[in-house]
Amino acid sequence: MKKLILVCLMMVMGVAFAQADMQNKKGKKAKTEQKAELKTVVFATSLDCPNCAKKVENTLPYEKGVKDVKIELLTREVTVTFDTKKCDEATLIAAFEKIDIKAEPKENK
Repeated sequence: MKKLILVCLMMVMGVAFAQADMQNKKGKKAKTEQKAELKTVVFATSLDCPNCAKKVENTLPYEKGVKDVKIELLTREVTVTFDTKKCDEATLIAAFEKIDIKAEPKENK
């Protein structure tokens, strides 16, 4: 009888520890997601046709840390929102260069 009670007690404690561990992991994941520091940069580019814009649409969103890409073909501007912990402006400029498009960040006025 003592063995049965001991086994039941150990099972209950094991389940309790597993639940606590799962809650701890969920909390850490939520904290990590909150720490993302987003930055939006407008790039002046050499876009001159819809095919160039399509290249940007097919390339930039897949760069690590990029959250959003908006293209204005008439003004030749590309607005990129990205996580500063995973990406930076130099990385994005290099991504533009890979598809033969010149880009530089516009200064805020």
